[in-house]
Amino acid sequence: MQDQGTAIMAAAGGGVWVLAAAVLRAGRAALGQSQARFATSAGVDVGVVAGVEDGTVPAWTLLGPVWERVVAAVRPELADVLYAALACDLLLTSVLAGEQFVTGDEFSEEYAGISRMLLRWAIAGELPVRGYARVPDSGPLLDAGTLARLHRAAGRLATSGSEDAWAGRDLLALFPSPWGAAA
Repeated sequence: MQDQGTAIMAAAGGGVWVLAAAVLRAGRAALGQSQARFATSAGVDVGVVAGVEDGTVPAWTLLGPVWERVVAAVRPELADVLYAALACDLLLTSVLAGEQFVTGDEFSEEYAGISRMLLRWAIAGELPVRGYARVPDSGPLLDAGTLARLHRAAGRLATSGSEDAWAGRDLLALFPSPWGAAA
């Protein structure tokens, strides 16, 4: 029997948990630590760090003490970004899978800027840097096939009339030309 997370990943086609991986890699690199050293300082198995960073382990499957130790080991200013990245990865996966999702604090007004910045990075390739400035033309974190599926899924969600329709509209607004805002 599959757990809900495994079922969502299967329905989404996998491979959509790129933001937590990128933020964790950047945070670890800023500390100048190898995966093994970072894992030791976080008190987790090196396979956890390696799996999140290489995209084989979605960070949102690690909720709880393991993920809290990983977050505590990054620079303090990245903690909120790492939590938001995890939530954005789960949002993208849920939208691709056509599943309902539960929004948490990461999508509250306080975190909306961080989440939007991260989603823009995944979709449009606008890399966030200090002060939320962006470096254009870095390329999206999601591959072209996933972007096409996400665009279609966000379009369906945006017009669904569900309480989650806002997420579809918000995602569509992040797509650059030639995608446009309509599915």
